[in-house]
Amino acid sequence: MKLENFLKELASSKPSPGGGSAAALTAATGTALLEMAARINLKRRAAPGAFSRIGALSRLRKKAVRLISRDAAAFKKVAGRLKGNKNDPRYQRALLAAAKTPLEICELTLQAAETGVHEIPRTSAWLLSDLMEGGVLLEAAFAGGRMNVEINLRSLADVGIRKAIQKKIDQLEKRMKTCQAKLKF
Repeated sequence: MKLENFLKELASSKPSPGGGSAAALTAATGTALLEMAARINLKRRAAPGAFSRIGALSRLRKKAVRLISRDAAAFKKVAGRLKGNKNDPRYQRALLAAAKTPLEICELTLQAAETGVHEIPRTSAWLLSDLMEGGVLLEAAFAGGRMNVEINLRSLADVGIRKAIQKKIDQLEKRMKTCQAKLKF
């Protein structure tokens, strides 16, 4: 889907795509800025691991783009079952899937941020703002993903799964905060 069409859908009165898809787009944009900085740095001077970082960022960016539609599809399944029994196993499975997609967004943003941090020492003052802006976008994508995970967890009947996912998101956030501190002035 073209960007303008996606934004038009996002702005519509339909519930999907929504915040999770927007978080995935934000993750893709932030990752693209880190990838750009890594590519420019490589043109200026080679460094150990530069090619693998660029490859990793490229894969993460493409995955974030795929998560845009995956999140929308996951929410549609939940929305299609909202009028039914909340304890119905099909509804609970749909909720779990709807929580796992934004969790993937959080994992992806963390991986991108951890990869991007390695570019800081190689980045010129002129390019540093792009690298840091990528970090800010990844931070926003993480926050959006986390909100979507937690909203879906509220209705999940299985307390054990809820606690496990909440623990995981808390651990990811701790690591993300460490990266974000490095990706700021």
